[in-house]
Amino acid sequence: MDASESSSKRQRLTACDDLLGLLERLPKDLATPRGGPLNVFLLRFLESQALAACCKTTLDWMTDEGRRILPCFSDECRGIKGPFPILERVAARHVDFVRLGRYGREDAPERLHVITACSEASALRCVYAKLTGIGAHLQDSTLLLSLRRLRFNDCGLELNDLSQLLRCSPQLEVLDVFGETLAGLGEALLSQAPVCKLQAVELTDTGLTAADAAAICQLFSASLRSVHIQASDLHGLRVPKMPVLQVLSLHDCCLSRLDAVSVASRCPAVEVLTLCGNALGDKEEEDEFSPASPLSSPMSRASGCRWPAMPALLRADFRTCGFDSDDEEDLRNSLPEKACLEFRTKIANEQAVAGAATAGE
Repeated sequence: MDASESSSKRQRLTACDDLLGLLERLPKDLATPRGGPLNVFLLRFLESQALAACCKTTLDWMTDEGRRILPCFSDECRGIKGPFPILERVAARHVDFVRLGRYGREDAPERLHVITACSEASALRCVYAKLTGIGAHLQDSTLLLSLRRLRFNDCGLELNDLSQLLRCSPQLEVLDVFGETLAGLGEALLSQAPVCKLQAVELTDTGLTAADAAAICQLFSASLRSVHIQASDLHGLRVPKMPVLQVLSLHDCCLSRLDAVSVASRCPAVEVLTLCGNALGDKEEEDEFSPASPLSSPMSRASGCRWPAMPALLRADFRTCGFDSDDEEDLRNSLPEKACLEFRTKIANEQAVAGAATAGE
């Protein structure tokens, strides 16, 4: 061992001794400005459980009333054998992040037990964790969860499962759902009337209809800042005015040109717009704008298919929308000059220029 390695080792040992000395002098249940005990605050700051193996002093600091302090309760692992945390040995009230996977719990009720036991957690992520039917167990529950972020990926959620979770999560801000069957979600949410103020929703391959998307926008129009919906049939979509929406992404949603113009006209604060994969190059007659739609206005019916000005727009993506050069020119004339617009033809031109430059070399 050379001198530099020896010096580095001595420094690490000194730092460890200093930390142990500090832990021996400070009571672990000392209150902090955030309200929690000092040991919970310190462990969240360090974001590591490695200290538990050092000695009895640090092991004691890792517990609350004999239960392990675990900021992240995770069932996510690569195999059926785990290891998985045992809920009864964990100080559930200090868990901040719950991650549920395919293995670790026997069934949906057992996974729901983890969720409700860790009621102070701010984030829940479920990937391939079957949750079918949990809504029935929450139906009459008065429990309120502290969740701010929810993410589900192929968990077999039913409409009542998701709507009940939203009802029990009044602080929810972010909802991310992939691969669940949620057709009819709009009506389910309208009947539950959740009190949360969602700021961002990302719904991919969920089978939503235009009525579902319109209901979501209507319920959370005052708070939504980001909406991403992908791989759903939203043909005929009409939305209320969404004054604070900044990011709008409707990707592969079967929108017509008239649908896109109508939605864009109701979102004056949008800075980022993505409409990839919708057939927006087809011109539709103005009289196809349904006057019976409760969310369509006289102004939007009169303007027909003309793109709104969208003064806040900074970036827009219109790839694979079937636009011709006239459509692109119309958009450039309608949208702000500062906005960066991306079209299929623009990409093709850039590739052609790059190819010509390479050939010249």
